[in-house]
Amino acid sequence: NVATLEYLQKGILAVPQMGCVDDAKDPLFGTDNYDDDNFIAYYACYTDGIWLWPQYIIEYIKKYPNIKIDSDFVKHVIKNKDKKISVSEEECSKIEKEYYKKFWK
Repeated sequence: NVATLEYLQKGILAVPQMGCVDDAKDPLFGTDNYDDDNFIAYYACYTDGIWLWPQYIIEYIKKYPNIKIDSDFVKHVIKNKDKKISVSEEECSKIEKEYYKKFWK
């Protein structure tokens, strides 16, 4: 997962959002206890122009290195890990619009 983590960290911010994500593995996840330390990341999605991933997956990999990751994505990372990620603002805007159409109907 080291190569995957490094690749994910090179991603370009495509879908900025407000709010934060709690650690689903924290024993207090889903409770009304807001004093716990289960913050994992802010809502945001990054891209390499082909794949889109939430920022919190980076933090989950750091915290839980054995977390299962989609095998097709891992193959994509291995194939592209040494390539520079370059996504234009126009492409990011298109990705963001498609994201909202798909996930926020």
